[in-house]
Amino acid sequence: MANPTSERATLALVGAAQGLALWLLVEQWPEAHAARAAAAALLTFLAVSTLVFHFAWTGRERGRLIALAVGVGAVYAAVAGWVGWQVPVDPALHRGDEQRVFTWSLALLVTLYVLGPFLQIFQRTGRLHFPYQDLFLHGWNNFFIALVGQLFVSALWLVLLLWGALFDLVGIDFFEDLFSEEPFVYGVTGGAAGFGIALGRESERVIATLRGITLAVFRGLLPLVSFVALIFLATLPFTGLDVLWSTNHASQLLLTWVALTVLFLNAVYQDGSGRDPLPALLRRLVEAAFLAMTVYVAIAVYGLALRIGQYGLTPRRVWVGMTAVVLGGYAFGYLIAVVRRGEPWLRTVRAVNLVVALIVVAIGLLAHTPLLDPFAWSARSQFDRIASGRVPAADFDYGTLYFKLGKAGHEKFERLGTLDAHPEIATIREEMARVRGFQHYYAWEQARESVAGIARFELLAPGLAWPDGLREAVQQAAIDTVGSPCSEEYECGGRPVEIDGRPPEEWIVLLGREAWGQASVFGVDEAGKWRRLGRLESEQPLLGTKLAEALRAGDFEPVPPIHDDLSIDGRRYRLAP
Repeated sequence: MANPTSERATLALVGAAQGLALWLLVEQWPEAHAARAAAAALLTFLAVSTLVFHFAWTGRERGRLIALAVGVGAVYAAVAGWVGWQVPVDPALHRGDEQRVFTWSLALLVTLYVLGPFLQIFQRTGRLHFPYQDLFLHGWNNFFIALVGQLFVSALWLVLLLWGALFDLVGIDFFEDLFSEEPFVYGVTGGAAGFGIALGRESERVIATLRGITLAVFRGLLPLVSFVALIFLATLPFTGLDVLWSTNHASQLLLTWVALTVLFLNAVYQDGSGRDPLPALLRRLVEAAFLAMTVYVAIAVYGLALRIGQYGLTPRRVWVGMTAVVLGGYAFGYLIAVVRRGEPWLRTVRAVNLVVALIVVAIGLLAHTPLLDPFAWSARSQFDRIASGRVPAADFDYGTLYFKLGKAGHEKFERLGTLDAHPEIATIREEMARVRGFQHYYAWEQARESVAGIARFELLAPGLAWPDGLREAVQQAAIDTVGSPCSEEYECGGRPVEIDGRPPEEWIVLLGREAWGQASVFGVDEAGKWRRLGRLESEQPLLGTKLAEALRAGDFEPVPPIHDDLSIDGRRYRLAP
């Protein structure tokens, strides 16, 4: 074990150097596309190599540690460079690729956390032999060591901020100015993180106590989680699966429960060296929950397959599918451990955890390369749906392909216009031109829903017909209204009313969600065109469908104002409550 003082100083200096290097990189962040990708790779290299250095530090074999940190950092930097290359400098070129930054950041943290214990053991021993007990301890300890590091950084900055504020009271702003300088912020934060990690590594008893408390809590909750999993599964024969599919997030929730069960099971299993960690009855309950886990994964995969069959792949569905692969590995592996039995309890869980851990690292990295790119897979899937004729051209989701799938989606979108042999090519090109007229997906989606909603627009009196130009004005107002108007869930209709006492009559119109207690009034302007004049509101509005029912029944009449407006020097004043 290295000298504590030397370890603190070394990790703090390395952290401070990394922080200053990051500041220089951010300060000189390039504008050119290729340079930005290179900068993203360099930023990732600095972050990853420093983390590996901090957590794998032993005070010995420094050459091996440097080689390990540089090697791992280079792998992550290469992936980050490819991700950076996919993200355009101008988002307007092709939208959607900016999501890669979030998924890559999350994948980096998860894969590095999973890979960390293997790196730490290799640095200490120099051998590709990874005892499960050591992996278990490193895996849990690293989490709490990172928490100690974060706690130290937060506490230090609280002290510095109060320090600056204290001297600012007497007119000395030197410290406040110093502490707000970017080089100081980056350098001190990096150094404090390194120092805090060193403190966490030294505090073995504290870390062991935190780990023990956390595992005890999870161990106590495992029987409850297992019981809930079983009773929910028992209700499905009575409720059916259709109620799950109506939620649009059933697969994600089922997989989340599987992940929770895996986490809590490992809190009980720990390093696998204990004998009978649970009473016999609870062991049977947990083993039954493993069977439920496999069913949960199967249901989630089935539901996901239904969505993909109906609507094709999207990056989100690809990620859910990858998550199902990982959790399915756990579920079926644990079920095999139950079937094989023997002593110690669930002895094959170790092998399952090791294999799935490597799968997690592989998926997390490869999903951000051309091999498993969710955006490219999704773009091909969406393109094939319409190119093959499986989806009518009028029903296809052009907005997803154009706005949500990045460069890959944009390229496939442009290819749609070249499908000269497609029987609906005229409709395809018309829809493509319409999509290009919007700046983002939600504006296009709202416009599409509004146009579709006009077909459900109800004329709230018998024998009515649209006046010339009103339908178009209402449709445009629906497009301009925030929140998907004229949907199946919200009343949408209109009828003529007499408000100003002059022909032609105005029309009172309910625009879906906007009509929750209020209505729009349309009239003809001086140019003879229909436009929205304003809204009718009430302090005691009719909610839900009651407003439409009253209009349909003709239960309305003009009411003169209690107070007239007042003109003062040619300006109109209105009495407001």
